[in-house]
Amino acid sequence: MGLQMNGMDGIEAIQTIRKEFSKARILVLTTYDGDVQITRAVKAGASGYPLKSTLRHDLVRAIRAVHAGQRAISPEVAVQLSSYFDANETHSSRSRSARKDFRRQFQ
Repeated sequence: MGLQMNGMDGIEAIQTIRKEFSKARILVLTTYDGDVQITRAVKAGASGYPLKSTLRHDLVRAIRAVHAGQRAISPEVAVQLSSYFDANETHSSRSRSARKDFRRQFQ
C-alpha cells in the first residue's frame, strides 16, 4: 500500500482496513522514509515498511515475512526509526513509553 493515494491517505486506509479486518497484514511500499510517516504507518497497523527502491528479492522476502506474521522493515527505515527514538530518548516518559510499545511490536 502506498501512503499517498487519491481520495484517502494511506494511514487512514490502514486504519480502516485494520478496523474491519483486525488480522490483515499490510505492507507499506513507499518512497517516504521520514520517521513521522513510518511511525504513523506502524501505529496505524502496518506490518512492513519496505521502500520502493528495495531490490526485488528483498521485497519478495518482506512479503513472505509479513504473510508469515512477522515484521519487515527496510534497513534504511530501521535507521530512521532508531534515530527518531534516540533523538526523543531524553524527552518525557511518554517518549520512553512509545519506544517500549514500538519495540514490543517488533519482537
